[in-house]
Amino acid sequence: MFPILLPFRSEILAWDLGKGETEVLSYLLNNKGAIGIIDDLNARRCAHIYHLPVIGTIGLLLNSKKKNQIVSLKETFIKLKEAGFYIEKNLLEKLLIEVNENY
Repeated sequence: MFPILLPFRSEILAWDLGKGETEVLSYLLNNKGAIGIIDDLNARRCAHIYHLPVIGTIGLLLNSKKKNQIVSLKETFIKLKEAGFYIEKNLLEKLLIEVNENY
């Protein structure tokens, strides 16, 4: 169970991000050593400014594949795309080549 993070940290609120991004970044400010999963570009910029460790969905899945924690990066992205996740075709091709999978 995650703690309720109200009130949000004022320095994060000033970025006018979405509720989820604000919660994650506020949590990271209050919990050193935690790593956030954030895809939103402005939220990632905010994290960079405050030296908060974040990783995106693509990076998380790539690391998982390299550690053999998932069988197929391609199949995982197919499922994500069906759920509305967007990844550029060229980027996906490069990632699959990196982990020795065919497009």
